[in-house]
Amino acid sequence: MKPILKINFDYFWQDFDPKNNYFTKVLEDRFQLEISEQPDLFFFTHAYPGSKRKYLKHRCHRLFLGWENERANWNICDYVIDSDFYVNNPRQFRWPIWAAWNLEPLITPHASEIFKRKTKFACMVVSNAKAKERIEFFHKLSKYKKVDSGGRYLNNIGGPISDKLSFIKDYKFVVAFENSNNPGYTTEKLIEPMLTNSIPIYWGNERVGEDFNTRSNGVGYSGG
Repeated sequence: MKPILKINFDYFWQDFDPKNNYFTKVLEDRFQLEISEQPDLFFFTHAYPGSKRKYLKHRCHRLFLGWENERANWNICDYVIDSDFYVNNPRQFRWPIWAAWNLEPLITPHASEIFKRKTKFACMVVSNAKAKERIEFFHKLSKYKKVDSGGRYLNNIGGPISDKLSFIKDYKFVVAFENSNNPGYTTEKLIEPMLTNSIPIYWGNERVGEDFNTRSNGVGYSGG
């Protein structure tokens, strides 16, 4: 019989299911899991402003999931899963957010032919108005040729789009700048255009070449 492991989660995304997720699927191979207010292992992510920081009340092992560009506070957690590169730290496991995606579609036969059939130039989908590198690049590229902006910020197509992948699939190039940069920090912004056989114009993780072939599908790093 499997040993019982009591777990709980906090600060996860809105549709996160504490009973069915990446972590429970791994742990249930070895444990009988229980969601408990007195957990043995407590998972938490980035606390939002004004939050009550529930993780501090739990006297148990705490695991921090760092998918945002924010460093772990080792004073409040025992283990870390994030995108950072550490050397010989047995308490940290590198698992960037893009690794949670299904990457099998990236192996696409005849990807070059699909790209050649695309009829639109470039686009971006942005809601964050504070990423100055991305904003500056958008305006510079727009001087050469119109860049369709389908997000809530700098929208120029009549309103925000509802399905990002469906929107970007018709474009040859996609502006795929991170909100901020840090070595190892790569998000879905790079993966999404690759999944639609578009070329991402990427800025962010200066070590992106350690995860992706920068000669493939236009992946590159445009500065720090």
